[in-house]
Amino acid sequence: MQLCTLLDFYGCLLNSRQKDIMKLFYYEDFSLAEISALKGISRQAVNSTVHRAAEKLREFERALKLVEFFASTRNLRLSLETAIHNRVWEDVESVLTDWHNIERVQVLEQE
Repeated sequence: MQLCTLLDFYGCLLNSRQKDIMKLFYYEDFSLAEISALKGISRQAVNSTVHRAAEKLREFERALKLVEFFASTRNLRLSLETAIHNRVWEDVESVLTDWHNIERVQVLEQE
């Protein structure tokens, strides 16, 4: 599941061969042998491509942290909705402060 999320966020940064193979393997649930037959390459080449592309996706996340940022802001949004619904204004203020801090850290890390 984690690699599917990384593929959603960073798949466009892979080369076309890696992207195609990763989509077949993770989204379409093709086996290495099926992809090998479909692409006309060895099973080992498919396996290597999957592993290299997966590592690239992990590297993108380590550098950019977009999935981490998305998850953090999603959780904050849910907390904010709950606080607003319950009219707990101190919680609204707290969530907004946390959200601001996360965004500030994200900007600083990108500089």
